[in-house]
Order: sequence, then structure tokens, then C-alpha cells
Amino acid sequence: MRTMGNAATAKKGDTAENVRDILEEARKDFEEKWKKPSASNATLDDFDRIKTLGTGSFGRVMLVQHKANKTYHAMKILDKQKVVKLKQVEHTLNEKKILQAISFPFLVNLEYHFKASGEEIFLNSPLPFLMPYSFLFLIEPHSRFYASQIVLAFQYLHYLDLIYRDLKPENLLIDEKGYLKVTDFGFAKRVKGRTWTLCGTPEYLAPEIILSKGRGSRGSQAGSCVGLLVFRHATYVSFASCGVVGTPRTVGLDFTPMSHEIMGVEWDKRDGEEERDVFRLMAHANHGYNKAVDWWALGVLIYEMAAGYPPFFADQPIQIYEKIVSGKVRFPAHFSGELKDLLKNLLQVDLTKRFGNLKNGVDDIRNHKWFATTDWIAIYQRKAQVFLKPRIKHDGDAMHFANYTEDEGLFNIAAVELFADEFKDF
Repeated sequence: MRTMGNAATAKKGDTAENVRDILEEARKDFEEKWKKPSASNATLDDFDRIKTLGTGSFGRVMLVQHKANKTYHAMKILDKQKVVKLKQVEHTLNEKKILQAISFPFLVNLEYHFKASGEEIFLNSPLPFLMPYSFLFLIEPHSRFYASQIVLAFQYLHYLDLIYRDLKPENLLIDEKGYLKVTDFGFAKRVKGRTWTLCGTPEYLAPEIILSKGRGSRGSQAGSCVGLLVFRHATYVSFASCGVVGTPRTVGLDFTPMSHEIMGVEWDKRDGEEERDVFRLMAHANHGYNKAVDWWALGVLIYEMAAGYPPFFADQPIQIYEKIVSGKVRFPAHFSGELKDLLKNLLQVDLTKRFGNLKNGVDDIRNHKWFATTDWIAIYQRKAQVFLKPRIKHDGDAMHFANYTEDEGLFNIAAVELFADEFKDF
């Protein structure tokens, strides 16, 4: 076994036992960093700022170059005042703690971080090139190529007791080799049991999140995402940010459980197998949710990649929620039988039937016939055939990103550090 960065990688022919050993090694590395978060390790003067890549509710993301190393990074700048106003301090500190501890081929991670009076700043690991995932429609082999990377990323995160909770195309980037990087850990959370907070993207929410009770095991309000309904402002690219860049369809709020009347569904008039699954779901409503929500979101993503649109969509979020909880999915005619079967098992409202949440865990997904041609080791080691390798003019090429008006006063230095107590652990 050898290592890729700080994460262990598998060799051809590795057994399930070898994979467990690799994950255990990854867990030890994560735990060490989790228990001893890194201190600020750079300053603003260490970087040349090149251009803004995206803007959002709390600040912006910029392409920068390290003056000494000449490496390119995505610099996320969060406005402390806005973070405090929207009650996102704890969430931001948690995101930083997760990003500095993870290490996996298909996830962004934290290379530098520091505070600059009115801002707190994250920088990911060196990225010579990135482009936003922007495919409207993919044939199944291409959808499978990207989906396999998400499967491995979730296997890694879940082994570390991390729930991601914000999968969607806007949070995916393509690197210089044509592989994915999952970004935006603003809603990620370390959970060893269940959690209750409603957060994520309406089209991608699992039914148990929608029906989740808004209180934790001790009866305290579990509003760890946002204290009120917040839609992030639109851009198409996201760099591991909590509210910095995202889309209007992302939502986080303190959740009051939806009643039958609010949902607008006549539960007592339903029958058939799908309806019985809904009844089982309702029987467990208000019990919170676990890592299985990520596997539901994977099903939504695969569907959207292969169809060009998500399986549940409507003009208003409440209408989307009704469709999700109904458990009914219609498949386009061009979907293969294998793909339909996989999606039926991922987009399964009954948690006792959902793939990824059963006795065999992720193996039910990895061993499914839709993934029969996938070489998981080659994917993990980023040696599989890539169907699209971006053309790069030079390192730091940002041609695929929109142009934004630069904020000349962004880094004005205040005489006194703002919100020093709130961000003392950053």
C-alpha cells in the first residue's frame, strides 16, 4: 500500500480487508488533525490576488497565487460581520475544522487559513486548474464515471462519521485531469448517530430530512445551519464555501416539522407498495436522520446527470417536498434497466430498503450491475479513462469562470480586529 498525499490508496486486487485497512489509516490521520486543528499558517501578503471567481452571501472566492511557491489556490473570503449576523460562526468554524482534517482525491481540503481584521480566509490545496461542472446531460457511461467518484468520496466521509448534506452539480468542480472535486462543506457535520437540522438543496433533500423533527435528543433547538430561511445568491461555481458561493436553491433553516396538512398529502387515501413505504417513513418521522441522506442525494445527482433535470422539481419548494415524500419517481425512456434499478434503490423512502443504509453498506451500491464495468481501484487512483480532459492554456487558467467587478476595498485593514472573541478558534 502506498499513499496519495495524506490519504492511503489501494493497489490493484485489494480485498475488502485491505480497503478497511486503508480506511482505518485514513481515520487515524483524520482524528489526529480533528483533535488538534491547525493554527493560522499564512498572511494576506503571502498571495497575489488575480481575479474573483464567484460571489455570494458572505463574501467571495478569488483566484490567488502564492508569491513564494508560485502555486495557485482558491481563496475564500468571508465577511465576519455577515457571518455573525446570520449566526453562522459555529458553522464556519466547523467547516474549517473539517476541511483541514480531510484528505481524499475527490474532495477539496484546506491548505492555508488566516484572519485579516474584518475577514476570515480559507485557501484550498494547490489547484493548477479547475472548471465548474456544467454538463446539462450525460450519457450513462459518463454519468457513471462521475458517480463512482462521489460514491468513493461518501464512503470515505461516512467512515469518518461525516455527513455531507449538500450534494448538487453546483458543488462539483472538474480538475486539470478531468476528475471531480467536491466542494462546499458548509453543511457537512460530524454525526455518529442522528441529527435533526433541515439544510441542503430542496431538490436534493431526502424525505426523512423534510419530515425530521426540529429538536435534538435533549430537546434543544437544532438550528445549526441558519437561524432563518436563507437562499444563497447565484453563481455557478463553489469552492468549499459556506454561503460564499452557491445557488438560490440551497436552503438552511431551523425546521418546524411539516404537518400532513402543510404537506398537502392525503396519507389515509394512499395504497400500494409505494404508499406503504410512505407510511413506514411517516412512522419514523421526527426521529431525525443519518448518513443515508447522502445516498438519496447521490440518486438525485445520477438522475440529473443522466436526464438533464432532477427527479423532483416544481416552482415552489413546498411542491418539491410533496413530490419527494410521495416516493414516486418517473424515469425517462432512455434510462437503461440497470440505471432504473439502481435509482429505485437509492431514491427509496423506506430506509430499511435504501441502498447504502443496509447491512452491506456501500457495497450494495459498488456491486450493483450498473457499476459492473467500473474499476474502483483505477477510479480511486485516478487512472481510469477520462472522457473529458479540459484544455489548459497555463496554470491558473480561469477562462471558464464569469467575470466579476473587483472590490477594491475588500481588504481594508481595520484598526481593531473585528469579532475577535467569536473567531478566536479560527
